[in-house]
Amino acid sequence: IGLPWYIVMLKLHGDKYMSHIFLVETLKRLFYAPNNERGFSFMVVYFKRILYYVPVVIIWFAPHSLFLPAAIFDAFKSKNTYSREKDSYKLILSYFFGIFVFFSLVSIKEYHYMLPLAPACALIISRYLVNLEEKQIQFKSISFKAIYFSITVIYAVVIAGLLYTMMHIYPNEVHIYEYLVLLAPLILIVPYVKRSGKGALIAMPVAMAIFLAFLVGRAIPLLNDNALGIMAQEIQEDLKEEDRVGVGSVNISQQRLSIYLDRNIEEVNIKWRAPEAVPIHISRIEKFVKSGDNIYLVMSKEDYENIVPDSLKPELRIIDRRVTWKTRLKRSFSKEVILQILKGEEDILKDVLRHEMYLLTNKKN
Repeated sequence: IGLPWYIVMLKLHGDKYMSHIFLVETLKRLFYAPNNERGFSFMVVYFKRILYYVPVVIIWFAPHSLFLPAAIFDAFKSKNTYSREKDSYKLILSYFFGIFVFFSLVSIKEYHYMLPLAPACALIISRYLVNLEEKQIQFKSISFKAIYFSITVIYAVVIAGLLYTMMHIYPNEVHIYEYLVLLAPLILIVPYVKRSGKGALIAMPVAMAIFLAFLVGRAIPLLNDNALGIMAQEIQEDLKEEDRVGVGSVNISQQRLSIYLDRNIEEVNIKWRAPEAVPIHISRIEKFVKSGDNIYLVMSKEDYENIVPDSLKPELRIIDRRVTWKTRLKRSFSKEVILQILKGEEDILKDVLRHEMYLLTNKKN
């Protein structure tokens, strides 16, 4: 599937491209150490992340992916007498584990590396569900009942959470009829109550279709502030070929800004949060600003206040401020924060999900 792209790139860029893809994008990624760990320290970090893709597959292929562990177990224990079906199981399991194990062994982890697993996941899970339907044992199976119930609960919680976020961030934009989507979980609940196997298999994709229609048709357009896109337009107004553009915070999408501007965006930040990383971050900011070139720098207000040295701030001019969504929420949620959100405390959700972003430049007015 990807071969035509490689052929075109090789034709355009020749050996330079091949050496970059093979040496940098392949070998370096196999044994990448984010903090330059060596020896035993590297092995500890490496094996600590070896199961990184387990939750990735479950989350990104939800809700049907919750059936995946049971489906894989069912595929391994299948004792079908037909050799053709046995060969099919061998093929699809080889397909799944070949990709999953390979990328699990690669040191650099990116969630989109699991995208090629989508067909394999669909085939394994659908075969499992068809097996249950053929035997008419969906609701006689403890694993199916538990997973289906979990999907129903998660579905209801996600819809309620999405509506709560929309109402809290943009209270005047959410209309009362939109709360009817809260009735959608009934599509899943009715087959469960009636123990209807065929009804359950139909209900899951129907419920997911309703959720995606609401998400894409209403929630995302409302919640998408496009702050980074607007800043990109402001940069383009006076952007010269020799100017340099950088992103100074890890929770701002460097790739998205690169797409908006159609040019290389420099990484003027650090990817890990640790006390020893702060001096490195400061050094990168100083080197970028003091390079002697005209620069644009996009970074969060928090990093601007805490990372940029006071001696350097006079050299930078804030030309825009915008509130946008954080791209990394891993450290934003805690037990205390969740309790505050459930209590409905004012503005806590905004603080957790969003942050203020600055567009900086050293160009004069």
